[in-house]
Amino acid sequence: MRVARAALAAAASAAANIYIITGDYSLYAFDPEQVTFDFRGTMACPSGAAPFSMGVRSDGIAHVLFNDGNLFAVDLKDAHCEATSYAPGQLGFEVFGMGYAQREDGS
Repeated sequence: MRVARAALAAAASAAANIYIITGDYSLYAFDPEQVTFDFRGTMACPSGAAPFSMGVRSDGIAHVLFNDGNLFAVDLKDAHCEATSYAPGQLGFEVFGMGYAQREDGS
């Protein structure tokens, strides 16, 4: 039970921020209550293109879509980037917006 509470606290903390990616691939967390930016790291996703869209999960991972259609999972703690199994161009989609919604049960 303690682990579940810790996970919920971490998720609530991650969800309280607004995340920003700059033109030089720097990832920042903006805390609206403190009005501060916290540098998290520089993304090194093997794309070569510019970030286009980002959806932030409550578990501290963001999915970042680049304008070449490649989708990566980015850790919001340190900007570590991992490839996903998404194949660009499915059904003719190259770029698209993303967002997440929470279910009533919190998942």
